[in-house]
Amino acid sequence: MVSALACLLIVSCREGKYTPTPYPTYTPLPTYTPYPSPIVSLTIVDDFFQDSAIVVVKGTKVVWVNAGENVHSATYQQDGEQWDTGLLMPGQSGVHVFNKTGNYFYFCKVHEYMIGSIRVLQ
Repeated sequence: MVSALACLLIVSCREGKYTPTPYPTYTPLPTYTPYPSPIVSLTIVDDFFQDSAIVVVKGTKVVWVNAGENVHSATYQQDGEQWDTGLLMPGQSGVHVFNKTGNYFYFCKVHEYMIGSIRVLQ
């Protein structure tokens, strides 16, 4: 039975009936252009972070400015590492300097549905 299947496959291939499945094409990852400035200002409004996904280079100082009417924060807690702007009243700002490469997913302590991310490149 195995030899019959092998013969059938060989004959089918010779007659042009076999169409090989093409390999998937490689899609390169998107390139990111980091902010050119060593200081980046991000705005917090009520219910979300503006520019919630950014890319920066190592050594960049990120400043979060609370332009909303409620208290907010920018807080990171992961793998034993943490930083926090503290609770920011309307009009106040908080700062963090990114000295280590990686991906940082942060949130507001008061409104945990408010999230953002910062990718730090070399």
